[in-house]
Amino acid sequence: MKIISVAQMKAAECYAIEHGISALRLMENAGTAAAGIIAEIVLEAFAQKTVCAVVCGAGNNGGDGFVVARRLHEAGHTVTVVLAAGEPRTEEAVAMFRKLPKGVTVLRYTEDSAEYGRAFTGSSMLVDAVFGTGFHGEVEGACAELFDAMNASGRPIFALDMPSGANADTGETAAHAVCAAATITFAAAKQGQMKAPASVHCGRLLLAEIGIPDEGLPRDATELLDRALLDRALPVRTADSNKGSYGHLLCLCGSRRYPGAAYMSGMAAARCGAGLVTVGVPEVLWGVLAARMSEVMVLPLPQTAAGGLSLAALDEVLAFAEKCSCVLIGCGLSPESETAALVRELLLRLRGTVVLDADGINACAGHIDVLRASRADLVLTPHPGEMGRLCGKTAAEVQADREGCAVSFARENGVTLVLKGAGTLIAAADGRLFQNNTGNPGLAKGGSGDILAGMTSGLAAQGIDPVLAACAAVHIHGLAADRCAEKQSQYAMLPTDLFSEIPQIFRDLSR
Repeated sequence: MKIISVAQMKAAECYAIEHGISALRLMENAGTAAAGIIAEIVLEAFAQKTVCAVVCGAGNNGGDGFVVARRLHEAGHTVTVVLAAGEPRTEEAVAMFRKLPKGVTVLRYTEDSAEYGRAFTGSSMLVDAVFGTGFHGEVEGACAELFDAMNASGRPIFALDMPSGANADTGETAAHAVCAAATITFAAAKQGQMKAPASVHCGRLLLAEIGIPDEGLPRDATELLDRALLDRALPVRTADSNKGSYGHLLCLCGSRRYPGAAYMSGMAAARCGAGLVTVGVPEVLWGVLAARMSEVMVLPLPQTAAGGLSLAALDEVLAFAEKCSCVLIGCGLSPESETAALVRELLLRLRGTVVLDADGINACAGHIDVLRASRADLVLTPHPGEMGRLCGKTAAEVQADREGCAVSFARENGVTLVLKGAGTLIAAADGRLFQNNTGNPGLAKGGSGDILAGMTSGLAAQGIDPVLAACAAVHIHGLAADRCAEKQSQYAMLPTDLFSEIPQIFRDLSR
């Protein structure tokens, strides 16, 4: 699913009209598709026909709402239309309003507020079709009262294209903005849907195709990670395969201070299907990890006095890496200068896919020339602070232009960059940009990044394209976190709780 601006959406609609798809047909398609999505969700939730209130504005978003009302009525639902801003004003909206069946009750906003309040509380669900992507400014007067009543009704709200009161480009929301349980976005996701606080107001994001040709959408638009991309990324396992078919990952992770990082990254890789996983750790960790990790092999390596990996491990690591399809470097590795020197030397001499996280990334701060000189396919997974150290900026400066920072760094250095945070970005060296919308603040705990790095490298070890491996890992990592939050809360969930959710996600994907 592409992520586009309001201007790009208008251009796409113009393209469709120029190629024979009328504005009226686009509206009919949008409303029909939205009604189908709503009906399917409602049937699953209530197992029967329901009562629905569709709140419509005077513009084309209201016109979409009139189509939804008609289609839901035709499907046997009881429907009330509430006119939030008087009679429809655009040609297309007027045409769709006139098509409303007699069985659809119409309430005008000038009528008794108690009446539309009863329409809300007497409904099983509400549809917000007031402003759509056209909103800017403030919500005032009757609309403010109306939206407050919708939000206070306790009923699930389906927003058409954008919750009313939220800016579809900037993600800003006005006071009294609608808080939707789900937003049905037409043709593509909108940039504002990806940005807080609007992303919270959108709820679940659902795509409705409305007949705009693919050629009408910008080719270089950011892609939203979704099920279709996961299907493309994850190969089907054949009956005659064996452990050698799914790669061998070497994880150079952990130190005396951070032994858990090696455990979490190695187990995450195993959970994502890597055929063989070996964690190369300072020898002081060998006993405890070998006793704890039955499915993952442990390779003891020379260590520094402080318990990090020593430069003396270089030859042994290079020899072992010859039989591996991917190497992960950095989780809990320690910031010692000797360990950092080992990392940089490995980057200059390793081939194949190499994933860098945490102290593996920090070792390259001030040494960007090493990244550019490396002949490995590099995947970097920094948080904003690590990203700032790489490119000489503060974390705040990185956050102020996440997309620009990620794309420029990936292009200039020939790497795949995973910029973690709310709406994690994956930037490819060729300029492609992907954005994720799964996950929650329950991931803001030490160890979450180690698991993501392990998942990314575990998928890449199987021969999956590094960009697709990063995309799949980020999306599945977030899905697992969302399931954990539902069961255990964002407060109580732990990074290792993701291990129990990942198998079910892969099972669902295989169906």
